[in-house]
Amino acid sequence: MPSWVTFNDKSKGKGLSGKWSFGDGNQKLLTVGGSIRHQYANLGKYTVKLVVKDSNGCMDSVIKNSAVILEPFKAEFTSDKQVFCGSGTVNFTNLSTPQTGVVSTWDFGDGTTSTRSHPSKFYNKVGKFTVTLTIQSMYRNCSATATKNLYIIVNPSPKGKIQLSDTAPCKVPFTVYATYLDSFGYKKITWRMSINNGPNRVLGSTNPIRIDGNSYGLHLISAVVENKEGCVDTIEFRYLEPVIISANVQGVRWGCVPLKSKLKASIKSNRTIKSLSWEFHDGDIRSGVEVEKNFPDTGVFNAKLTVCTDNNCCVTRDFQIHVGMKLKPAFYTQPTGEFCNNTDSILFVNATQYPGFVIDSFIWNFDETDGVPGASFTPAWMVAPKRYEKSNIWHRYDRDTGWVNPQLFAYHHGCESVVSQRDSIKIKAAFAKIGYYLNVCDSNALYLYNLSKSYTRFEWIIDKKKYTSDTVSVSASYSLLIFFSTS
Repeated sequence: MPSWVTFNDKSKGKGLSGKWSFGDGNQKLLTVGGSIRHQYANLGKYTVKLVVKDSNGCMDSVIKNSAVILEPFKAEFTSDKQVFCGSGTVNFTNLSTPQTGVVSTWDFGDGTTSTRSHPSKFYNKVGKFTVTLTIQSMYRNCSATATKNLYIIVNPSPKGKIQLSDTAPCKVPFTVYATYLDSFGYKKITWRMSINNGPNRVLGSTNPIRIDGNSYGLHLISAVVENKEGCVDTIEFRYLEPVIISANVQGVRWGCVPLKSKLKASIKSNRTIKSLSWEFHDGDIRSGVEVEKNFPDTGVFNAKLTVCTDNNCCVTRDFQIHVGMKLKPAFYTQPTGEFCNNTDSILFVNATQYPGFVIDSFIWNFDETDGVPGASFTPAWMVAPKRYEKSNIWHRYDRDTGWVNPQLFAYHHGCESVVSQRDSIKIKAAFAKIGYYLNVCDSNALYLYNLSKSYTRFEWIIDKKKYTSDTVSVSASYSLLIFFSTS
């Protein structure tokens, strides 16, 4: 396209005359002190020369290389993306000619603009946007515009929601149904579930979908949805959480008549507790974490504790209150007197009289320190005429020397009765006891040391050899015998 360029003469002198050479093969005479316009027919770079001569015939010239540069003036652009889903940043690249000496003005089609040469634009609205770039020369009255209709297309992402038939099942295992709801529809769906931030498990692609769970914890339900525009997004439901109710009864649940039972509910739950009720055998119903109930009669009484959460999940714990009669246990030993430790056996005879009802159990306490501490018996006591003969027991003491204090406990519906016997059994000296430890560096080296009491003489017999020191070292495979004497 032809371009006109104006040249101004600033030469000085008397009687000047001269000639312009425009670099394209055309020349024109100088108009001293004035300006001249020349039309270039083609694009390119042109060297301009001016030659002047004064009235004395003196000549001078000036040459300016590339004084005129005629380039294409065109607006053009591209971007790193044109079609995307939901929202995103588009980076525009200005491909206009020339790249310098111009001002760029962008219109992004959504009411926003920019004057940066290579701008970035964040689109956060769904739609189709026409983009326009205008370049304006900074030195001459030139401009160019590039417009691309519906250039940026932002498609909608799936924006539906997940609806569950139950978000807090009352028990495990459970079954719930999940439904994806989207007024704009969808093309494809894949259901997933993770528990307590664990890995996702694919459930299927039907809608609604049945979800079977068999564990407690936070269940994240998600749906990977593709809509008709081809946009894919993950819709989540946080969280499906089965209800946990741990209810236990603490306090006095057995004792002797009359019994004042103070009970307390120990409750743990991941939901808010709405109600708590106690129901007793006589129809008495109480509420509250702590209750007090009087039992004037003996027996085993059924009761239950019911706890309900704010979403009407309830759990019931059945328990019993045992109220018994005070008993009169009795016993004697055969023989009585002094006995050698770990040698003599003593018969403990249950001499309790039949009270007219069944005694639940007996427990012997032998007052031991090293041997068997006791023995319990809970059979049906119906061996006539010696009703409690089965609870008689032989015992050999393995303990320190001195008087012992054996006891016999008797129980009726949780009511405990006890009788003690003093100064009837005495364990004579000596009391033999061995301590030992292994050498940590040599597992076959065993060190033995004497912990015995109330003796006047002792000796170790190891592999038919005798030793009298307090500590000896032997191979761990040896057998040994220790002899004690009080004389």
